[in-house]
Amino acid sequence: MKPTSLSVHLLVIFALVNWAQAVQAEVDLVRLFENANPAVVVVSAYSESGTPLSQGSGVIIESSGKVVTNHHVISGASVIVVRRPKAEPVFASHVIATSEEWDLALLKIPGGNLPALTLASSRGAKVGTHVIAIGSPLGFENSISEGIIGGIRESLLQVTTPISPGSSGGALLSDSGEVLGLTTLIAQGGQNVNFAVPAEKITKLLSSVHAGTQERALGRLSSIPDPRAKGTSDANYYQAFREALKTSCSEIHDVDNAISQAISVGAPIYNAGSHIGCYRIYEGASYKLLYLLDTACPTVKMTLAAGLAQAERDTSDTDKAWTMRRTFDLIIGEPTQYK
Repeated sequence: MKPTSLSVHLLVIFALVNWAQAVQAEVDLVRLFENANPAVVVVSAYSESGTPLSQGSGVIIESSGKVVTNHHVISGASVIVVRRPKAEPVFASHVIATSEEWDLALLKIPGGNLPALTLASSRGAKVGTHVIAIGSPLGFENSISEGIIGGIRESLLQVTTPISPGSSGGALLSDSGEVLGLTTLIAQGGQNVNFAVPAEKITKLLSSVHAGTQERALGRLSSIPDPRAKGTSDANYYQAFREALKTSCSEIHDVDNAISQAISVGAPIYNAGSHIGCYRIYEGASYKLLYLLDTACPTVKMTLAAGLAQAERDTSDTDKAWTMRRTFDLIIGEPTQYK
Protein backbone atom coordinates (compact mmCIF):
# COMPACT_ATOMS: atom_id res chain seq x y z
CA MET A 1 0.00 0.00 0.00
CA LYS A 2 2.83 2.41 0.77
CA PRO A 3 4.25 2.54 -2.81
CA THR A 4 0.76 3.15 -4.16
CA SER A 5 0.14 5.88 -1.62
CA LEU A 6 3.49 7.47 -2.45
CA SER A 7 2.66 7.40 -6.16
CA VAL A 8 -0.65 9.10 -5.52
CA HIS A 9 1.07 11.79 -3.44
CA LEU A 10 3.63 12.38 -6.18
CA LEU A 11 0.90 12.67 -8.81
CA VAL A 12 -0.99 15.16 -6.65
CA ILE A 13 2.16 17.21 -6.10
CA PHE A 14 2.95 17.14 -9.83
CA ALA A 15 -0.59 18.27 -10.67
CA LEU A 16 -0.41 21.08 -8.11
CA VAL A 17 2.92 22.28 -9.50
CA ASN A 18 1.50 22.35 -13.04
CA TRP A 19 -1.60 24.16 -11.83
CA ALA A 20 0.50 26.72 -9.98
CA GLN A 21 2.65 27.31 -13.07
CA ALA A 22 -0.46 27.79 -15.22
CA VAL A 23 -1.93 30.24 -12.71
CA GLN A 24 1.39 32.10 -12.52
CA ALA A 25 1.51 32.38 -16.34
CA GLU A 26 -2.01 33.81 -16.33
CA VAL A 27 -1.17 36.26 -13.56
CA ASP A 28 1.93 37.38 -15.44
CA LEU A 29 -0.14 38.04 -18.57
CA VAL A 30 -2.64 40.06 -16.54
CA ARG A 31 0.19 42.01 -14.93
CA LEU A 32 1.85 42.62 -18.30
CA PHE A 33 -1.38 44.02 -19.73
CA GLU A 34 -1.97 46.22 -16.70
CA ASN A 35 1.56 47.62 -16.94
CA ALA A 36 1.61 48.15 -20.71
CA ASN A 37 -1.98 49.17 -21.41
CA PRO A 38 -1.73 52.81 -20.20
CA ALA A 39 0.86 53.50 -22.93
CA VAL A 40 -1.18 52.02 -25.81
CA VAL A 41 -3.42 54.63 -27.42
CA VAL A 42 -6.16 55.05 -30.00
CA VAL A 43 -5.13 57.27 -32.93
CA SER A 44 -7.92 58.93 -34.92
CA ALA A 45 -7.23 60.87 -38.12
CA TYR A 46 -9.46 63.66 -39.45
CA SER A 47 -9.57 66.06 -42.36
CA GLU A 48 -9.22 69.81 -41.80
CA SER A 49 -13.02 70.09 -41.53
CA GLY A 50 -13.27 67.25 -39.00
CA THR A 51 -14.36 64.46 -41.33
CA PRO A 52 -13.11 61.14 -39.91
CA LEU A 53 -10.56 59.46 -42.19
CA SER A 54 -9.31 56.45 -40.25
CA GLN A 55 -8.69 55.00 -36.82
CA GLY A 56 -5.78 52.90 -35.61
CA SER A 57 -3.54 52.36 -32.61
CA GLY A 58 -0.29 53.81 -31.32
CA VAL A 59 2.30 53.47 -28.55
CA ILE A 60 3.80 56.12 -26.28
CA ILE A 61 7.55 55.51 -26.43
CA GLU A 62 8.78 58.59 -24.54
CA SER A 63 7.21 60.09 -21.43
CA SER A 64 7.59 63.57 -22.93
CA GLY A 65 4.79 62.71 -25.37
CA LYS A 66 6.29 60.91 -28.36
CA VAL A 67 3.81 58.47 -29.90
CA VAL A 68 4.65 56.03 -32.69
CA THR A 69 2.02 54.65 -35.05
CA ASN A 70 1.80 53.41 -38.63
CA HIS A 71 2.22 55.98 -41.39
CA HIS A 72 -0.85 54.71 -43.24
CA VAL A 73 -3.04 55.45 -40.19
CA ILE A 74 -2.34 59.21 -40.28
CA SER A 75 -1.50 59.69 -43.98
CA GLY A 76 -3.31 62.74 -45.39
CA ALA A 77 -4.70 63.83 -42.01
CA SER A 78 -4.78 67.48 -40.99
CA VAL A 79 -5.99 66.77 -37.46
CA ILE A 80 -4.97 63.81 -35.29
CA VAL A 81 -6.58 62.91 -31.97
CA VAL A 82 -4.86 60.59 -29.50
CA ARG A 83 -6.69 58.95 -26.63
CA ARG A 84 -5.06 57.14 -23.73
CA PRO A 85 -7.06 54.62 -21.67
CA LYS A 86 -9.20 56.38 -19.05
CA ALA A 87 -7.90 59.79 -20.13
CA GLU A 88 -9.32 62.70 -22.08
CA PRO A 89 -8.43 62.69 -25.80
CA VAL A 90 -5.91 65.30 -26.95
CA PHE A 91 -4.87 66.82 -30.25
CA ALA A 92 -1.42 65.83 -31.51
CA SER A 93 0.52 69.05 -32.04
CA HIS A 94 2.63 67.85 -34.95
CA VAL A 95 4.14 64.96 -36.83
CA ILE A 96 7.80 64.76 -35.84
CA ALA A 97 9.01 62.28 -38.46
CA THR A 98 7.69 59.68 -40.87
CA SER A 99 8.94 56.75 -42.93
CA GLU A 100 6.72 55.48 -45.68
CA GLU A 101 9.26 52.73 -46.36
CA TRP A 102 8.86 51.35 -42.82
CA ASP A 103 5.23 52.53 -42.48
CA LEU A 104 6.04 54.55 -39.35
CA ALA A 105 5.01 57.95 -38.06
CA LEU A 106 6.18 59.73 -34.91
CA LEU A 107 3.70 62.14 -33.28
CA LYS A 108 3.96 64.67 -30.45
CA ILE A 109 1.17 64.99 -27.92
CA PRO A 110 0.99 67.42 -24.97
CA GLY A 111 1.87 66.33 -21.48
CA GLY A 112 4.80 65.20 -19.42
CA ASN A 113 5.59 62.17 -17.32
CA LEU A 114 3.31 60.06 -19.49
CA PRO A 115 3.34 56.25 -19.28
CA ALA A 116 5.77 54.95 -21.91
CA LEU A 117 7.03 51.59 -23.12
CA THR A 118 10.64 50.57 -23.79
CA LEU A 119 11.78 49.53 -27.25
CA ALA A 120 13.46 46.12 -27.42
CA SER A 121 16.89 45.67 -28.94
CA SER A 122 17.29 44.16 -32.40
CA ARG A 123 18.19 40.85 -30.75
CA GLY A 124 14.84 40.67 -28.94
CA ALA A 125 12.82 39.30 -31.86
CA LYS A 126 13.51 35.68 -32.76
CA VAL A 127 11.43 33.05 -34.51
CA GLY A 128 9.42 31.19 -31.89
CA THR A 129 9.37 34.06 -29.40
CA HIS A 130 6.09 34.34 -27.49
CA VAL A 131 4.46 37.73 -28.16
CA ILE A 132 1.49 39.75 -26.93
CA ALA A 133 -0.38 42.34 -28.99
CA ILE A 134 -2.37 45.25 -27.56
CA GLY A 135 -4.38 47.44 -29.91
CA SER A 136 -7.90 48.37 -30.95
CA PRO A 137 -9.07 45.79 -33.52
CA LEU A 138 -12.28 46.92 -35.25
CA GLY A 139 -12.37 49.73 -32.70
CA PHE A 140 -12.66 47.44 -29.65
CA GLU A 141 -10.24 49.56 -27.69
CA ASN A 142 -7.13 48.14 -26.05
CA SER A 143 -7.75 44.45 -26.61
CA ILE A 144 -5.05 41.87 -25.91
CA SER A 145 -4.11 38.75 -27.89
CA GLU A 146 -1.09 36.44 -27.93
CA GLY A 147 0.89 34.27 -30.33
CA ILE A 148 4.45 33.70 -31.50
CA ILE A 149 6.86 35.14 -34.06
CA GLY A 150 6.42 32.72 -36.95
CA GLY A 151 9.12 34.16 -39.19
CA ILE A 152 11.14 37.22 -40.16
CA ARG A 153 10.31 38.28 -43.72
CA GLU A 154 12.17 41.14 -45.42
CA SER A 155 12.53 43.19 -42.23
CA LEU A 156 8.98 42.42 -41.08
CA LEU A 157 8.03 40.15 -38.21
CA GLN A 158 5.53 37.48 -39.21
CA VAL A 159 3.32 36.79 -36.19
CA THR A 160 0.48 34.43 -35.35
CA THR A 161 -1.03 36.96 -32.96
CA PRO A 162 -4.63 37.63 -34.10
CA ILE A 163 -5.02 41.22 -35.28
CA SER A 164 -7.70 43.04 -37.29
CA PRO A 165 -8.20 46.46 -38.89
CA GLY A 166 -7.83 49.00 -36.10
CA SER A 167 -4.79 47.16 -34.73
CA SER A 168 -2.41 49.03 -37.02
CA GLY A 169 0.19 50.80 -34.90
CA GLY A 170 -0.55 48.69 -31.82
CA ALA A 171 2.12 47.26 -29.53
CA LEU A 172 3.72 43.87 -30.11
CA LEU A 173 5.30 43.00 -26.77
CA SER A 174 7.74 40.48 -25.36
CA ASP A 175 6.97 38.63 -22.14
CA SER A 176 9.01 41.26 -20.31
CA GLY A 177 6.81 44.06 -21.69
CA GLU A 178 9.30 45.53 -24.15
CA VAL A 179 8.06 46.67 -27.57
CA LEU A 180 9.23 44.19 -30.20
CA GLY A 181 7.37 46.01 -32.96
CA LEU A 182 4.15 47.60 -34.21
CA THR A 183 1.38 45.45 -35.69
CA THR A 184 0.80 46.68 -39.20
CA LEU A 185 -0.35 44.18 -41.86
CA ILE A 186 -2.92 41.43 -42.23
CA ALA A 187 -2.48 38.71 -44.85
CA GLN A 188 -5.92 38.52 -46.46
CA GLY A 189 -7.08 34.94 -46.65
CA GLY A 190 -4.34 33.79 -44.29
CA GLN A 191 -4.96 31.97 -41.02
CA ASN A 192 -3.34 34.18 -38.37
CA VAL A 193 -0.62 35.29 -40.77
CA ASN A 194 0.05 38.89 -39.77
CA PHE A 195 3.01 41.24 -39.77
CA ALA A 196 4.67 43.81 -37.54
CA VAL A 197 7.34 46.47 -38.09
CA PRO A 198 10.29 45.55 -35.82
CA ALA A 199 11.36 47.87 -33.01
CA GLU A 200 14.77 48.47 -34.58
CA LYS A 201 13.07 50.48 -37.35
CA ILE A 202 11.42 52.69 -34.72
CA THR A 203 14.80 53.17 -33.04
CA LYS A 204 16.35 54.20 -36.37
CA LEU A 205 13.53 56.69 -36.99
CA LEU A 206 14.05 58.16 -33.51
CA SER A 207 17.80 58.47 -34.06
CA SER A 208 17.17 60.42 -37.26
CA VAL A 209 15.22 63.09 -35.39
CA HIS A 210 17.23 66.15 -34.40
CA ALA A 211 16.36 68.42 -31.48
CA GLY A 212 13.42 70.67 -32.34
CA THR A 213 12.55 68.74 -35.49
CA GLN A 214 8.98 69.29 -36.64
CA GLU A 215 8.13 67.70 -39.95
CA ARG A 216 4.51 68.86 -40.13
CA ALA A 217 2.36 70.98 -37.84
CA LEU A 218 -1.16 69.70 -37.23
CA GLY A 219 -4.38 71.62 -36.85
CA ARG A 220 -7.02 71.66 -34.15
CA LEU A 221 -10.79 71.74 -34.18
CA SER A 222 -13.13 73.71 -31.93
CA SER A 223 -14.03 70.44 -30.23
CA ILE A 224 -12.67 66.92 -30.34
CA PRO A 225 -14.82 64.70 -32.59
CA ASP A 226 -15.92 61.31 -31.35
CA PRO A 227 -13.16 59.00 -32.65
CA ARG A 228 -15.82 56.36 -33.32
CA ALA A 229 -17.65 58.60 -35.79
CA LYS A 230 -18.31 57.02 -39.13
CA GLY A 231 -15.79 57.34 -41.92
CA THR A 232 -15.16 55.62 -45.25
CA SER A 233 -15.47 51.83 -45.22
CA ASP A 234 -12.59 49.52 -46.02
CA ALA A 235 -14.57 47.92 -48.84
CA ASN A 236 -12.42 44.86 -49.47
CA TYR A 237 -12.12 43.74 -45.85
CA TYR A 238 -15.72 44.33 -44.89
CA GLN A 239 -17.10 42.90 -48.08
CA ALA A 240 -15.23 39.68 -47.28
CA PHE A 241 -16.54 39.78 -43.69
CA ARG A 242 -20.06 40.36 -44.95
CA GLU A 243 -19.82 37.48 -47.42
CA ALA A 244 -18.65 35.22 -44.60
CA LEU A 245 -21.71 36.22 -42.60
CA LYS A 246 -24.00 35.40 -45.51
CA THR A 247 -22.58 31.91 -45.93
CA SER A 248 -22.78 31.13 -42.22
CA CYS A 249 -26.14 32.73 -41.47
CA SER A 250 -29.27 31.63 -43.32
CA GLU A 251 -31.25 34.27 -41.40
CA ILE A 252 -29.06 37.21 -42.41
CA HIS A 253 -32.01 39.14 -43.88
CA ASP A 254 -33.89 38.91 -40.58
CA VAL A 255 -30.73 40.07 -38.80
CA ASP A 256 -30.40 43.03 -41.17
CA ASN A 257 -34.04 44.00 -40.66
CA ALA A 258 -33.72 43.85 -36.87
CA ILE A 259 -30.55 45.96 -36.90
CA SER A 260 -32.00 48.51 -39.35
CA GLN A 261 -35.09 48.86 -37.18
CA ALA A 262 -32.97 49.39 -34.06
CA ILE A 263 -30.87 52.06 -35.81
CA SER A 264 -33.98 53.83 -37.14
CA VAL A 265 -35.23 54.15 -33.55
CA GLY A 266 -31.92 54.63 -31.73
CA ALA A 267 -30.20 57.17 -34.02
CA PRO A 268 -32.87 59.91 -33.63
CA ILE A 269 -32.80 59.38 -29.87
CA TYR A 270 -29.00 59.79 -29.91
CA ASN A 271 -29.24 62.93 -32.05
CA ALA A 272 -31.81 64.33 -29.62
CA GLY A 273 -29.19 64.06 -26.87
CA SER A 274 -30.19 60.86 -25.07
CA HIS A 275 -27.11 58.73 -25.63
CA ILE A 276 -28.06 56.27 -22.90
CA GLY A 277 -31.51 55.89 -24.47
CA CYS A 278 -29.92 55.07 -27.82
CA TYR A 279 -27.61 52.56 -26.17
CA ARG A 280 -30.52 50.83 -24.44
CA ILE A 281 -32.33 50.46 -27.77
CA TYR A 282 -29.23 48.90 -29.37
CA GLU A 283 -28.53 46.75 -26.33
CA GLY A 284 -32.09 45.42 -26.25
CA ALA A 285 -32.07 44.63 -29.96
CA SER A 286 -28.76 42.76 -29.58
CA TYR A 287 -29.97 40.58 -26.72
CA LYS A 288 -33.20 39.86 -28.60
CA LEU A 289 -31.20 38.74 -31.64
CA LEU A 290 -28.95 36.53 -29.50
CA TYR A 291 -32.06 34.85 -28.08
CA LEU A 292 -33.89 34.44 -31.39
CA LEU A 293 -30.88 33.16 -33.32
CA ASP A 294 -30.27 30.40 -30.73
CA THR A 295 -27.69 28.12 -32.42
CA ALA A 296 -27.93 29.80 -35.84
CA CYS A 297 -25.52 32.43 -37.24
CA PRO A 298 -22.54 31.85 -34.90
CA THR A 299 -20.41 34.65 -36.40
CA VAL A 300 -23.21 37.19 -35.98
CA LYS A 301 -23.71 36.06 -32.39
CA MET A 302 -19.97 36.26 -31.68
CA THR A 303 -19.82 39.80 -33.09
CA LEU A 304 -22.85 40.94 -31.08
CA ALA A 305 -21.44 39.38 -27.90
CA ALA A 306 -18.09 41.12 -28.43
CA GLY A 307 -19.86 44.45 -28.91
CA LEU A 308 -21.97 44.02 -25.77
CA ALA A 309 -18.89 43.05 -23.75
CA GLN A 310 -16.99 46.15 -24.94
CA ALA A 311 -19.99 48.39 -24.22
CA GLU A 312 -20.05 47.04 -20.67
CA ARG A 313 -16.44 48.17 -20.25
CA ASP A 314 -17.07 51.61 -21.75
CA THR A 315 -17.36 54.33 -19.12
CA SER A 316 -19.57 56.87 -20.91
CA ASP A 317 -23.04 56.61 -22.44
CA THR A 318 -21.68 58.10 -25.67
CA ASP A 319 -19.05 55.39 -26.00
CA LYS A 320 -21.57 52.67 -25.20
CA ALA A 321 -23.92 53.90 -27.94
CA TRP A 322 -21.10 54.16 -30.49
CA THR A 323 -19.73 50.73 -29.61
CA MET A 324 -23.08 49.10 -30.35
CA ARG A 325 -23.62 51.20 -33.48
CA ARG A 326 -20.16 50.21 -34.70
CA THR A 327 -21.03 46.57 -34.01
CA PHE A 328 -24.23 46.88 -36.04
CA ASP A 329 -22.39 48.62 -38.86
CA LEU A 330 -19.86 45.80 -38.99
CA ILE A 331 -22.60 43.18 -39.36
CA ILE A 332 -24.50 45.03 -42.08
CA GLY A 333 -21.27 45.87 -43.90
CA GLU A 334 -21.04 49.64 -43.38
CA PRO A 335 -18.47 50.17 -40.61
CA THR A 336 -15.98 52.89 -39.84
CA GLN A 337 -12.66 52.49 -41.58
CA TYR A 338 -10.13 51.09 -39.11
CA LYS A 339 -6.47 50.74 -39.99
